[in-house]
Amino acid sequence: MFTWIVTGAAGHLGGTIVRLLQERKAEVRGLVLPHESAADQGETRYFTGDVTLPETLVPLFEGTDPARTVVIHTAGLIDIGDRPYEELRRVNVEGTRNVLALCRQYGVRRLVYVSSVHAIAQDPDGGVLRETSSFSPDAVAGSYAKTKAEATRDVLDAAAAGLDAVVVHPSGILGPYDNAGNHLVQVIRDYMTGKLPACVRGGYDMVDVRDVAWGCVAAALRGRKGECYILSNRRCNISDLLEMARRVCGGRRLPVLPMGLARAAAPLLAAFARMRGRRPLYTAYSLQALASNDRFSHDKATRELGYRPRDLRATIRDTVRYLKSRQTPTVRVRAADRLRASLEVDRLAAAADNAARERERLEQLIRSVKDTIGAEERNEIMSDEQKFEAFKQRAVAHNEEVYGAEIRAKYGDTVKVGAGNVVDGEGFRFLADAGADFVKIGIGGGSICITRETKGIGRGQATAVIDVAAERDKYFEETGIYVPICADGGIVQDYHITLALAMGADFCMLGRYFSRFDESPTSKILVGGSYMKEYWGEGSARARNWQRYDLGGAAKLSFEEGVDSYVPYAGALADGMATTLAKVRSTMCNCGALTIPELREKAKLTLVSATSIVEGGAHDVLLKDTTNGNQRG
Repeated sequence: MFTWIVTGAAGHLGGTIVRLLQERKAEVRGLVLPHESAADQGETRYFTGDVTLPETLVPLFEGTDPARTVVIHTAGLIDIGDRPYEELRRVNVEGTRNVLALCRQYGVRRLVYVSSVHAIAQDPDGGVLRETSSFSPDAVAGSYAKTKAEATRDVLDAAAAGLDAVVVHPSGILGPYDNAGNHLVQVIRDYMTGKLPACVRGGYDMVDVRDVAWGCVAAALRGRKGECYILSNRRCNISDLLEMARRVCGGRRLPVLPMGLARAAAPLLAAFARMRGRRPLYTAYSLQALASNDRFSHDKATRELGYRPRDLRATIRDTVRYLKSRQTPTVRVRAADRLRASLEVDRLAAAADNAARERERLEQLIRSVKDTIGAEERNEIMSDEQKFEAFKQRAVAHNEEVYGAEIRAKYGDTVKVGAGNVVDGEGFRFLADAGADFVKIGIGGGSICITRETKGIGRGQATAVIDVAAERDKYFEETGIYVPICADGGIVQDYHITLALAMGADFCMLGRYFSRFDESPTSKILVGGSYMKEYWGEGSARARNWQRYDLGGAAKLSFEEGVDSYVPYAGALADGMATTLAKVRSTMCNCGALTIPELREKAKLTLVSATSIVEGGAHDVLLKDTTNGNQRG
């Protein structure tokens, strides 16, 4: 059992390391500044001190067993602005030297120094950056990078002189558990609160703070003395970062500033931020980093430490959830005052919203008229494809701005918004781009749906599922965003569920399936000597779902797209579901698949003839009457 000393224990990374060690029931000592308050981390002992004052660090080391003591030095100043160089050097360099001296004095088992990828000199040819043993302040740009390079050199010199020390180089750290100290987290926080006016065209290698914490502990346990390890993940554009956040918390898409324009506006943006008492995000140094070579390889850490960073989408999701949990609670007021204020705010908000919508409608109309006049003056005629593409772009933007924001505002970020129905890849992409959390597939394939019969539109369900599934996978490769798809329609037999999953569906709509059981709210009726359950379509007159199908105007259904019907009664849901699941599992077993993704890979789909369908069931025999309850469907 080791004693772990963590400097900077109140910081983002330091606090996360303490959290990880506590999960492992380790003995932890954390160093915090006098004005800092660390989060409650179980049995951790916190010591107040400052790395620039070595006498305040002595209690942190006293009473420890040198052979069992590991130090993880995370304390330091991170700056992307104009903090004085000497202030940075006093903490990052002189403070690290103080920690090195105490490690040598007390003979600790190992020191893990948290450096930065900024300490590694850029490759002028733009190649992938890997670990190096050569560090110089003159080889890097920016005060922060220079101090980290100098401190890293001091640590490696100490290792060469006998101290058991290891260096880790995290890339841009992101993730939960931050309390307003992390610049990347601030980007997400400002986006969530509407304080971020725009994003810049650039990006950086971003990594989850929990993965870096794990890498620091792994370096302490498995790293080689005097070696450096890059703890990175992958490059992510700022626009992609905010898009992933938008998928979780809602909000609008921000305009993207070209890097040249961002650099020109950086002084103004920084001054504006300071006027509002906030740290500037877009500075000369941060913009330089976003435009620099950020191709880092963590192969060495993966190979020697077992380091494997998680999906950035999970990082963004957990960061947003953490920030929402840390929002300041509303101040208590009298109920009557709160009600009056709420009603007035709602009234003003509704009026402002209506005015904004009317203005947008008029502006769109004006733009449309201008475009039409301009096209006519130039003797241009838009093709149908051009018209449709223009309509699609406007519709996506409008739906996201209006309806997506409305849903998120009313129900929060926990509700999942599904959209549909579509029958091809183009339809899927249209809805995915508009922000759908999942997409439904199928037009006219339901047992009570007559859309194809009445309107002549739709597509075979199997073909539609296969087509949309291929587009979903392509969309995921392009964006890193996985949008699940639902097969809606065509499920009659139990094995149809397995077929839909094998074709690529993530889940299925089972209207007819569930309508047959006791738990469905419809009546059980005796028809022709057999018990039946009522079942009708949403497009039928009985459903009275007129707004869904009406084209506007009179509140009535112009024509039906669904029927009113009966389905054979099937008893209790628990019994039927148990049989269905048993069939699905058995078919997966036949295909050698233990999971649904594995089923997609291993299942082989083939076309069959009508004769083959007959051959697949009981044939050329006289069936006996049976009451075993094995009803199809």
